Amino acid sequence: MGVPVRISAVTLACRDIGRMGAFYRQFEWPEAPTSVPEHVVFQCPNGVVLGLFSEEMFERFGRLAEGFRGFTLTIHCEDEKMVVRAHEAIREVDDVAELDAEPTRSGWGYGFGFRDPEGNVWGVAYKYDADFDHRGGFIYP
Repeated sequence: MGVPVRISAVTLACRDIGRMGAFYRQFEWPEAPTSVPEHVVFQCPNGVVLGLFSEEMFERFGRLAEGFRGFTLTIHCEDEKMVVRAHEAIREVDDVAELDAEPTRSGWGYGFGFRDPEGNVWGVAYKYDADFDHRGGFIYP
């Protein structure tokens, strides 16, 4: 049996799930009707789910790490203007930490980073030559 080639959901173990839920609600992401205080779920239009669980659900794997956890979460944008608009919007959001002063260009693309209230690193980027499908699914070039 093969493993399907897709990532359908990202789950974040949270120390303070109420604070984290409030943080993502600020973006006006659609919250799933099955979301409850112990398991907050955001259903993105491109099909990916962001799930927030209390850290106790993952105790068998060990304690939550401090600092950089070895992964980033990225929101890809259709163009550089959208990156700039996102940066302007995130500057106004409560509980953002370490927001880059402005988006920057590289050989890869254009974007910026920040941390959410529990230290998860997020990127917002436009990838040169990338595309999106009809649902907004990111297609890497």
